[in-house]
Amino acid sequence: MNRQELIKAVAQDCNLTSVTVKRAIISAFKVIENAVLSSSDKVQIADFGTFKLRVNKPRKGINPVTGVAINIPGSETLAFRPAKRKKQG
Repeated sequence: MNRQELIKAVAQDCNLTSVTVKRAIISAFKVIENAVLSSSDKVQIADFGTFKLRVNKPRKGINPVTGVAINIPGSETLAFRPAKRKKQG
């Protein structure tokens, strides 16, 4: 499912316009991203999952074309860990 399909499904389910749902979804993701990246806080959504900042340490690598050793800088990225699924039945 892509973003447009998600917007359409939520709009139909909630009986809202696609424009309203699109704004809400984009806003929700921006808020989550800003909360995690600006304060290194994690955002937990019950029964869905947790968004958090993942920090990758700098490391050494090898250029596959030339075989020369290179330094790969550390980086920060937004990571998502899904919640454990509840058992059914």
